[in-house]
Amino acid sequence: MKPEKNLIILTTNDLHGALVSSPGVVGADYTAALKRDYRDALLLDAGDAIQGSALAALSKGRDVIALMNAAGYDAMAAGNHEFDYGLDTLLSNARRADFPILSANSFRDGKPVLAGEAYNGGHKINNGAYTLLKRQGITVGIFGITTPEIANGAGEAEPKEVRGIHFISPLTSSREIIRKLKELGAEIIICLAHLGIDPGSAPENQSVGLAEALGENSGLDIIIDGHSHSVFAEKRINGILLQQSGSGAQRIGKIMINPVTHRARGSFLEEETIKKTCKPDKRVTVLADWLVKGHAAKLAPVVARIQTALWGGTVNGINEARVAETNLGDAIADAMADAAKERFKSQMTGACIFEDMPVIALHNGGGIRASLHRGQITAGDCLDVLPFGNRLYFREATPRILYQALENGVSRVRGQDPETGRIIGAGGGFPQISGVTMVYSPDRPVGERVMSVTLDSGQLLDPEDDKTPVILVIDEAKIDGGDGYTMLMNLPELGDGGILETVFRDWLSKITAEKGAVDRPPSISRIQTAGAYQPKPYDACVRITHGNQPASGKRIAGCIDGETHFQAILGKDGILHLRGMADGPHTISIDGGDEVLVNNYSGAGLVKGGITVSVSLKKKSGCQEKNCRTRRRTTRKKESTLTQR
Repeated sequence: MKPEKNLIILTTNDLHGALVSSPGVVGADYTAALKRDYRDALLLDAGDAIQGSALAALSKGRDVIALMNAAGYDAMAAGNHEFDYGLDTLLSNARRADFPILSANSFRDGKPVLAGEAYNGGHKINNGAYTLLKRQGITVGIFGITTPEIANGAGEAEPKEVRGIHFISPLTSSREIIRKLKELGAEIIICLAHLGIDPGSAPENQSVGLAEALGENSGLDIIIDGHSHSVFAEKRINGILLQQSGSGAQRIGKIMINPVTHRARGSFLEEETIKKTCKPDKRVTVLADWLVKGHAAKLAPVVARIQTALWGGTVNGINEARVAETNLGDAIADAMADAAKERFKSQMTGACIFEDMPVIALHNGGGIRASLHRGQITAGDCLDVLPFGNRLYFREATPRILYQALENGVSRVRGQDPETGRIIGAGGGFPQISGVTMVYSPDRPVGERVMSVTLDSGQLLDPEDDKTPVILVIDEAKIDGGDGYTMLMNLPELGDGGILETVFRDWLSKITAEKGAVDRPPSISRIQTAGAYQPKPYDACVRITHGNQPASGKRIAGCIDGETHFQAILGKDGILHLRGMADGPHTISIDGGDEVLVNNYSGAGLVKGGITVSVSLKKKSGCQEKNCRTRRRTTRKKESTLTQR
């Protein structure tokens, strides 16, 4: 790459431990190469880096910091997940970093939580809020903001990881730090804002809301955003450029600043382009390989086999389990419920008090961090899905408590498109459940949405019943009131069931041993909406590429949900059109490419107003789904009624 005359800012956000290069992940070695090639560039991150992968979980972020150091990061914001392993671990990771971790709006004992911590091998002291760096003769001021929604209240209502930490308004903190940076001579001011643009967040806690509230001529030039896993190269509000790069290092943000006019322009460097134009930094590659090798014995064992994809985490840029029921959420909740049943089954002798108590499991969609694709599943894959190390607990609840919990779970939903069914708004607390089905209306006011909760036995639960006991299976994040589940704190204890990730892994192994593989439909309708939208077929589309170009003119074949076979010849745009898809999510397998998800409830693949999902061809044409139940010889194949153009 040619040297740039402009000042270059390279940006990432919501890495979630994705620092090792792999298909779809840029990796620290290529990131280091980019910084090397764009001479005098700044490399900045907007938070949520140290949690979310097996590598991150096993080292509690230590290995992530090592790779960020090697990549050459200059500063990062503390995201909400930087607090996941507790304050002591956050401070330890901050000391290991060669760059400052910043959070101007989080306070402990009257000062920023990271103030006074040494970093860069002990040679520098962090003020916890901002840093000043000089590039191409320009003094750049950088400060960090953490979403205040990490905390749910005061005292015991806060997650234990942030107890004793006070989060103040992003607007108040930003105004104060901008003024301070101006006094210190900053010519360009950048906010690393772990705020996001999720409609489920209060407007004052979103990056767009911050830019709007700051107004014209605020002195802030750029917001590098995070938290909502959104993708936008450039938004402009009140003269402020906003950028967010999705999640998981699928791309690197690039902001060019004219050294004379200070005008900024935003764009993206996509993973495939980076890997075609850059040579990875071998030193960083060696480090990444060494770190991965150090955990290989724990991650490599094959524990299960998956027949069709189990969806969770961020898929096609959408946090699926934060919007609606997913088959991975169902599976995790079933594993939780199964652990309770096994536990109490061994205690059911004579007139056991647990014998007639229904078992209900509740997990939060935000706690599901990855999907599981068909084929062999390793221990590392399971840890990628559930990396938090949360323990499982059994509590005694009542129908009234359950209704309150489920109301909280759908409280971040902001509505539903009456034509497509697409859910508007998302939240980490969205429920994934077992033992019950729930009907709710996204159109009703918050607190009045859950219309019915029915046990698997068919018994309708009374929302006012505060006497009848049920066994509720939850993880320790709910015990601590995380994601607003404060009503689940201090429930009567019935025991615990080990680490959730281990419970889930063992359940997958059990099902594989019994049935040969885990085979779940994309949805079993445990959570249903009952508003203005009436379920009906919809049209979806999948963008198909080959060698980073539209697969125009290609003859393809594939399966829908491992059952319905189709074939088609693609047009110039390389888009496969699927007509009349049944309401709800579907897994599409095409020509040996990765499986993709279409879902009218999340908007993935919707023809109108949704997100077009993409798959890259990796093998020769022909259906690769060995277990397609309608697979036939080529001479007998015919197109499905789900027609394509």
